[in-house]
Amino acid sequence: MEKKKVGFASGIGFILAAAGSAVGLGNLWGFPYKTSQNGGAAFVLIYIACVLLIGFVTMLSEIYLGRRSQANPMTAYKMVNKNLGWCGLVAIMIPAFIICYYSVLGGWTTKYALNSFSGNAGIVSTFSVNTGEVILYTALFLVAIAIYALTLGSGVREGLAFYLKPDFSGITFKSVLVAMGQAFYSLSLGMGIMITYGSYTGKEVNLVRSTAMVCVFDTVVALLAGLAIFPSVAHFDPSLLGSSKGVALMFI
Repeated sequence: MEKKKVGFASGIGFILAAAGSAVGLGNLWGFPYKTSQNGGAAFVLIYIACVLLIGFVTMLSEIYLGRRSQANPMTAYKMVNKNLGWCGLVAIMIPAFIICYYSVLGGWTTKYALNSFSGNAGIVSTFSVNTGEVILYTALFLVAIAIYALTLGSGVREGLAFYLKPDFSGITFKSVLVAMGQAFYSLSLGMGIMITYGSYTGKEVNLVRSTAMVCVFDTVVALLAGLAIFPSVAHFDPSLLGSSKGVALMFI
């Protein structure tokens, strides 16, 4: 008797799991600094267009491929065409390369947060495994930081203008490619993750609606991060807006 594969019990379970994979450094770190280096508000519009026109379609395709195959990325691609197994292999290898610069960012975070959790190790260890609390406090943090950034005073208006008032004069073809790459990175596309999640979905999960919700959640977090960072940067050091030092914006 064939053993039935255990999957997500509900659409909301799948949405939260997939959004949990998509939301991360790509939103909080990658999106703001790439926005700073590639034209500000105009880049934001191009990024949103990439999410809607490319990211959504690609994510839906990957999730559907996973559900149709009920298998790992390599097997899933082979079921499309026996010569495409290498695509799944590449997808599996990409996260291994990502770990390299995630480790570097971990070092940065350690440096900037040295002694921040002194005396709180026990609290952090129990808090980190409580999914509900993590989601709640992350949301509160993002909203609170965004509101605080908007009340700083001098420079806030300039920061908001850079972030929300499009100026396409500084946009280049490279900017479009960066926006497209950011959409793939932020949504966890092209690395087998969504195919794997899709393999655990049943017919009761509405893939179009679920994919749309994941894209919305992911994009809203990125936009909130920008709303928190750019007014703050403009207030404390306006010279950083649009500078090549944007990679450190989140930490600064």
